[in-house]
Amino acid sequence: MMMLRIFFCLLLWSQCVWSQNPPEDDYREDQIFLGISYPFLANGSPDITQNKFSHALQAGFVRDMPLNTRRNFALGLGLGFSYNVIYNNLRFLEESESFELISNVDTNLWKWTELNVPIELRWRTSSTEVYKFWRIYGGITAFYTLNARQNYRKDDETSRFSDLSLEKFRFALHFSVGNNTWNIYFQHPLAPMFKKSQIAENDLIKDLGNAKIGLIFYVF
Repeated sequence: MMMLRIFFCLLLWSQCVWSQNPPEDDYREDQIFLGISYPFLANGSPDITQNKFSHALQAGFVRDMPLNTRRNFALGLGLGFSYNVIYNNLRFLEESESFELISNVDTNLWKWTELNVPIELRWRTSSTEVYKFWRIYGGITAFYTLNARQNYRKDDETSRFSDLSLEKFRFALHFSVGNNTWNIYFQHPLAPMFKKSQIAENDLIKDLGNAKIGLIFYVF
């Protein structure tokens, strides 16, 4: 897992660099984050619709590495985990590895879990004495898919489960802005969410990606 190795090497490097500073200069905004958002399918066919209440949860930690003497402008490097559920009318047919639009279904949902590695520039109005402040954070998140499944059930039939061939590595732009604990969060994909082998055979998912809008909470 090259991505995780790079992450831990950067954390170790930042700890060594800042540990050489005097105690009064060690102010950082290392933070645990929790988020809840509404995920939606972006850049797809207008015939693709979502129903019920899709949702996504995320949690993780960001290491803060200040870039100026006031320490209110920094680079953030994090590691987290997210769980995503999207109810929609696009059914994956495992037998033919194709997709079809469906109607009159009780349940058709995609759910997947992933590791997140956010890299961001961070600006805030904080200081060593001010703990409630405005912030604007933005950057790129790298995702590694751990598990992806579809759950399909029509009328009173038994649920049918099948694997979804999401790209293992994906990237998205992310942006958050807010005051103190409460912050608005937005994510937009930089590439399709399905593997290239499936995209080539299915026009419906050619540019389909996963976007999100919601809230992110910085706990510490």
